[in-house]
Amino acid sequence: MSIYTRKYINLRFKALCLFAVLFLFSPSTYSQNTDLHSLPKITNNQKILNHADSLSHINIPLSLNFCLQEIEKIDIQDNPILFFKLLNLTKYCYYNTAQLVQADSISKYIQALIVEDFHPVYHSEILLTKAKLALSNNRNIESVRLARSALIISERNENPANQIEALTILSRLYSKMDRIPLSLEYIEEAVALSKKTRTFTDDYKTIITRSSILLQSNAVKEAQKDLIVAYQISKQLNNIGFQTNATFRTGQFFYNQKNYIKALEQFERSLVLAKSKNRQTFIANILTYKAAVAGKLGDYRLAVNYNRQALQIRKKAHQQQMQGSSYYNIASSIFYLNQYDSVLFYIKKGEEKYRPYHQQPDFIRGFDLRRKVAIAQGNYKKAFFLLEESMQILDSLFLNENKAKIDDLESDFSRGKYEQLKTEMETEVSLQKALGERNSLLLNFLLFILVLVAISSYFAYIRYRNINRRKIALASQKLILVQMNSHFVFNALTAIQSLIYKQEIDATIYYLSVFSNMMNKILDVSNKSFVSLKSEIDFVKYFLQIQHLRFGDDLNFNIEIDDEIDLSKINTPPMLIYPFIEYAVEECVQKPLIQGKEKPSILIVLKQYSNYTSYKVIDINLGFSSLNNCFIKRHGGQEISCQTLTKERMSIYNNIFKTKLIFVRSTETILNVEYPFIEFQIKK
Repeated sequence: MSIYTRKYINLRFKALCLFAVLFLFSPSTYSQNTDLHSLPKITNNQKILNHADSLSHINIPLSLNFCLQEIEKIDIQDNPILFFKLLNLTKYCYYNTAQLVQADSISKYIQALIVEDFHPVYHSEILLTKAKLALSNNRNIESVRLARSALIISERNENPANQIEALTILSRLYSKMDRIPLSLEYIEEAVALSKKTRTFTDDYKTIITRSSILLQSNAVKEAQKDLIVAYQISKQLNNIGFQTNATFRTGQFFYNQKNYIKALEQFERSLVLAKSKNRQTFIANILTYKAAVAGKLGDYRLAVNYNRQALQIRKKAHQQQMQGSSYYNIASSIFYLNQYDSVLFYIKKGEEKYRPYHQQPDFIRGFDLRRKVAIAQGNYKKAFFLLEESMQILDSLFLNENKAKIDDLESDFSRGKYEQLKTEMETEVSLQKALGERNSLLLNFLLFILVLVAISSYFAYIRYRNINRRKIALASQKLILVQMNSHFVFNALTAIQSLIYKQEIDATIYYLSVFSNMMNKILDVSNKSFVSLKSEIDFVKYFLQIQHLRFGDDLNFNIEIDDEIDLSKINTPPMLIYPFIEYAVEECVQKPLIQGKEKPSILIVLKQYSNYTSYKVIDINLGFSSLNNCFIKRHGGQEISCQTLTKERMSIYNNIFKTKLIFVRSTETILNVEYPFIEFQIKK
């Protein structure tokens, strides 16, 4: 064979090989399988991100410096994924060390970057990073748009990893917006896709997310099953971080179910796992929950000890906002030990740490704790001013929440339906704004009154102090109203919205009328010390009718009124039974705390006796009348005992307005079955 023949054969072989490559790998597929997924680059990126994340659990400034050094080395065109993820972590570090201007600048920079020119794989991952950033900043509509765009690009380019992440983000978003059915649809699709691709890491992440959403929808058993499966997957992966998170989530599950012993067991296991990986900030979170369990079990000294350990860790890590939370937690536990000077010391420390984050709901915890101390020390004047100041902050937060809700409605309704609901929401915002301005004027007026009191005689001082105490009763009542509005209004409108979608016109008109009547009642009682019993019963009936629209047959109630009672002639403090009714509806309707033959329901009975009127709420297999279970949630996730709140109000009314209100907790036999009840006796 000649040399030319051999050269010809070699050239023909190379041509065939080149043809095979071009045939097997189309231009789009080939471009996606070159340097984009090169193993060395992926391994190096993950190594850098893991190191930065590990540092953030120990010392945030060290993690910040490391991220900034690595960002300087990166060419955004060559490695945009690592660039964006490090930038996002840098924003987290700035935020947690109270450098909010820098954190905000990075957020704006990331959102402003144009990414359409990047490769589709890069494009979708960067959009997901932007979506998560928007989610953390409560820009829900923008986050939905970015996540959907990433999902479309990922589906078009057959990128299941990014599809799963986009579906998970959308699920978390709709869960945050209280649209649970849609949230479950997205997370179920993510779970199915992760099983199809057989990626255990994605299996774990999607199932742990689904457990949280199921718990939010009161599917307790299904949520618990998911937590067990997630832990089993983490064991198969031999991933200590996943095991720590799954165990911690299980502890939170038992804590929310008020099974504090099992919760403590899970937190102990999680703590051992976290210590094995030296995840210091996570250890602080676990210690905080252990302190909460100790508080629920009445061991406040142990709670203080756990919170102090968490504080020391957060100081070393330079977590400024979380240090403020720990100071507040210590103050809250010490309050029950009656060490009021120490409480005020830790409140001051917490406020110093929280001052840069004054727009966060937790900021007002200091005001609430100071108010409790003032009341415990008998300083009602100071308690009143603290209450007014916290109400102003709550008004501001509520206005911001309503504006966000209006924006969410704008993205989800047709124009006609949206305009109607938007007008109603804007009316509510205007009312709240007017209330805030009125409170501000009232506060200025009271400051002027205090100057006069300071130079008046002792007897004049006593007179004005009693006036302030009366206003505490009104302010306490307004605070309940503000708290109710902050979550009830949007839930009610969402329920009525579902009727509009179903085109049930008559039902829509009826429930809009009920909702309107209820809002009129709220505005009517906001400045009154007393209302007629008829007005009080009408308010309760409207509230339960709206809630019946939300929960359907799960919520049963009946109101029985003695024929001898003239409700219009009997006066009572407004919203007397509201805390118990709210807890019964929100916490017990879909997961009753008592099992019995009778269907769970609320029975309200009014009877006239010789020297008093009985206002009784009978608990039929729901469990809301239990002394240890009934709590209402306040802004920022705080819980207040219904009995404590009610007795405090009744004490104020009996002392200041000279009423004769009596609170009774007992049982009553109905058809040979004993049921617990709470009763308010209104004496003549």
